[in-house]
Amino acid sequence: MSETETQREYLHRQIHDRLMQLESSVQWYRWRHYRYQSGTVVLSALITVVSGLKLTLLPDFAASNIALVLGALSTVVAAFGAFFSPQQSWHLNAEIYGRFRALEAQLDFAEREHDFDKSESVIVAKMFDEYQAILADYNRKWQELRQKSK
Repeated sequence: MSETETQREYLHRQIHDRLMQLESSVQWYRWRHYRYQSGTVVLSALITVVSGLKLTLLPDFAASNIALVLGALSTVVAAFGAFFSPQQSWHLNAEIYGRFRALEAQLDFAEREHDFDKSESVIVAKMFDEYQAILADYNRKWQELRQKSK
């Protein structure tokens, strides 16, 4: 941060930094959600195959034990997905990302007004209030989401 940074530059920087952080979080939670989902599906499919296969190479007790272990793994993967709520976190971060993008667009649009210099301080203050409101809403929703997963 520079000593000569204006309020408008500060707001732009804050929005940009928050967007970068949220973009990373959206990708991470989306990837995590799909990983848990696909892991559960693959393990369930393996249980079905192992249980249904009638091979002389694989005695019934071995197939039963393998199915039991795969079932336990599938349960653990599903529990992790439920406990960490990656889908809800992904959607929350995507929603807040969209709101910050809209705020950034509003600020960019306002800056292009021919007499922006006259009303800059009022517009920037209003946009900063909106920035703070989005952050407060995000924090509230994040806390609610964490409370649900307890």
